[in-house]
This record gives sequence, structure tokens and C-alpha cells, in this order.
Amino acid sequence: MIRPSVAGFLAGKRIPHAVIGAVALAVHGAPRYSAGVDVLVLDPVVLSTAFWAGHGTQPRSIRSGGGDDPLVGLVLFAESAAELPTDVVVGRGYAARFALDTAAANHDLGCPVVSPLGLALLKLEAGGIGDLQDLVALQAAQQQLTGWNLPAAAGPHLPRLSTHAQEAWGKLATLLSMQAEGGRGPAPAPLRSPSPAEGKP
Repeated sequence: MIRPSVAGFLAGKRIPHAVIGAVALAVHGAPRYSAGVDVLVLDPVVLSTAFWAGHGTQPRSIRSGGGDDPLVGLVLFAESAAELPTDVVVGRGYAARFALDTAAANHDLGCPVVSPLGLALLKLEAGGIGDLQDLVALQAAQQQLTGWNLPAAAGPHLPRLSTHAQEAWGKLATLLSMQAEGGRGPAPAPLRSPSPAEGKP
């Protein structure tokens, strides 16, 4: 389960947060195994040991990302007898802001969960082969459950993502096109340039 002390502590400190990663995938119909739970925040204050003073369990590790790292840092909590390991992920950039802004409360988890589109944008920023495979599974699950179409949903946001994420979209487009050729869904639209009205990330 989600470590309630971490989610509750963040809520008590009024730090916006939401579940991402494999747990969010499962909530949206595309379950896969994971050894832990990832919780997204934007506020780097959580990277200070002083922030966690008074919390029942101290982090086992706090790590800061480099200047070109898509993450500002990580706060890692160890597994307990009743709870999976929990990683508090400090994100940055448009995808992370969008994911938190569009997250919705999940009463079963007792914690907000990012939307399918928010999760997809985060996965594009991560850009690994596993992330792209997760997106193929997410598209298939959400299309069946709700008729959701990832290319149509993500298209307006692509120009606001990093170059790395846009390159990942090109790879994902190939995977989804292959899927579409098999009769399982539409191919993604080509990446377009932002209009002047769209502004900056």
C-alpha cells in the first residue's frame, strides 16, 4: 500500500503530491510489477533532512540530481513490514507541473494520482524503452476503457516538452504506428511546432 505517513506528512506540510509510476499505471488499467511506490512533488524543500524532522520514519537516502537531470532529486524510504518502499520524486519542467496540476484524489489509495495524460508526459520525459512500453500498454488500456487516444491528447503538449521527450515521442510513434497497422488503434499525429499563442513552458 501507499506509505500513509509519507502522503499524510506531505499533505500536512501542504506540499502538492501525486502517485506516479507503476501504481498510477495500474490505476489507469495497465498494471505491471513494481517493487515500490513513486510519489511526485515539485518543491525541493523535501530534499532537506530538516523537512522530515518530526516524521515517524526518516528517509534512508536523499539524492540531488545534476543540472541536466530530468529530476531535481529523490527521497527514498525503506520498505517496512506493511508498506512498500516509497520514493518521493522531485520533478521539474512542464510535464511534472502538468501532472500535478491535473492529478485527482484516489480514495482507495488515500493519495492523489496523476491522470493518464500527466503520466504519459512524465513517461516521455523519462524516455527509456520500459517507459515507452508502459505508454503502449497505457494507450491500449485507456482506449479500451474510455476511448482515450494518446496521440490526440498529447499532441498539443509536445512542443512544451524537452528535446529528449520529443525524441522519445518519435520512437513511441513508431511503436504505435506498428500497433495501428495491426488494426488496434490510430497512428499518432506528427510532431508540430508551437504557435506563438501557446507560450513557453
